[in-house]
Amino acid sequence: MKPTQTDDLFNQVYDRTYRKTAAYLTARCQNLSDVEDLLQETYLAVYRILDAKGEDAFTCAEAYVLSTAKSKLTDWYRSHRLIPLSLSDLSEEGNSWLSSIPDRAASPEEQMVSRDAIRAVAELVETKSPDLQQAFYLRHCFGLSYAEIGKLQKKKETSVRSSIFRLTQEISSKLERSIS
Repeated sequence: MKPTQTDDLFNQVYDRTYRKTAAYLTARCQNLSDVEDLLQETYLAVYRILDAKGEDAFTCAEAYVLSTAKSKLTDWYRSHRLIPLSLSDLSEEGNSWLSSIPDRAASPEEQMVSRDAIRAVAELVETKSPDLQQAFYLRHCFGLSYAEIGKLQKKKETSVRSSIFRLTQEISSKLERSIS
C-alpha cells in the first residue's frame, strides 16, 4: 500500500514530537504501563485530525500533540481504575522497554543470564520510590538529562543525579554479586 499525504504528515509530526510527548506522559503517569496506551491514543487522535483536515489541522504540531496528550491523560485517569504495576511485570516478553533491550548474547546460556539480569534490575528498581523509578525510566529509556528530569519532578538537578547514581551503583553491585 502506498503511503498517503496524511501518512507522510503524521510521520513528520510523530518524529518531531515523540520524545517530548513520551517523556511528558512518563513523568505524569501514575502507572508506567499506561504510558504506551496513552501514547497510542494520543497519536491516533493526531492521525485522525490530520486525516480529516490535512496540513491545516493545526499551526503548531508540538503544542497540539502535547495538549492532546494532556487531555488523554486526564480522561484516562478519570475513567480507569489504577492497578499498581511492578517494574518486574514490564520485563515480560512484549510488554515494555525491558523486553526491547537488544540481546547480543551468543549462546542460550548467555541469553538466560541476560534475561535474569534484566529481571534482577527490574525487581531492584521496583523496591524504590515511585519518583526514583520514574527518574530511572526517564533517564535510561528516554535519555532525558538530569536537568530535564529535575524540572519534570520539581526537584533539584543534583538531587536527581545523585539518586539515579546511587541506584545505578546499587544495580551494578547486585549484578556483580550475582555474576560471582
